[in-house]
Amino acid sequence: MRNIKQWIPLLLIAALLSGCAESPTGTNSSEPESQSAPSSSQADQIIVTQDPLVVADAALYRGTVTQIDGDQITLEQEPGRDFGQASIQFLLDGETTKCNFDASLLEEGMYLEVYYGSGDTADNQVPRNAIAINYLGHVEQCIWNGEVTSLSDKDGYPTLEIQSLQGDSSIIFRTGEETKFYLNQNDIQVGDLLNIYYSGILTDSLPPQGFALEVSPYEETTVFLTPQA
Repeated sequence: MRNIKQWIPLLLIAALLSGCAESPTGTNSSEPESQSAPSSSQADQIIVTQDPLVVADAALYRGTVTQIDGDQITLEQEPGRDFGQASIQFLLDGETTKCNFDASLLEEGMYLEVYYGSGDTADNQVPRNAIAINYLGHVEQCIWNGEVTSLSDKDGYPTLEIQSLQGDSSIIFRTGEETKFYLNQNDIQVGDLLNIYYSGILTDSLPPQGFALEVSPYEETTVFLTPQA
């Protein structure tokens, strides 16, 4: 009997240790719950800190960041919309330049919208003073160039199916009061080449569908080539 009493505390400790090793109800300790990485659109929402900034009577440029050198950045416009120069350098002032995102996360490859002084020099070698900068994502998330393959009308605004210039995919774009047209919307016809600026949000359908924020005629644009040393 004495031996049994000596073993009872040991048995209780073993039982407690066994209970701690068991997985919580509904889970398996050998297969931890997986967590998916944020999608690109979620990542965009993480770094954008406020609504897009608008500066009246300022010049506008959109382009992809190709170089960062201290407080200067170089943007290169993308095919489809001509903003006047193939490439522009901008000077960012920590006190006066406003951004709708955390500027410390600025990196090459970002697609930005920059408002700058319309009276700045036209010399491409002199950086323009950036007044406000909006982060738009990456160019493939918000720009679509292509040919109108079908056209319909809904509530007085066109719905456009646009096939990519490569001809391998299409997107249907709805338009409405919020859409800015840089051409007469009533003149759009099947076969026209258009440049679409959109929010990057598309439905999970075939073809995907989205909302066009801006509709412009497709323009051939040149790429600024930095001279090689």
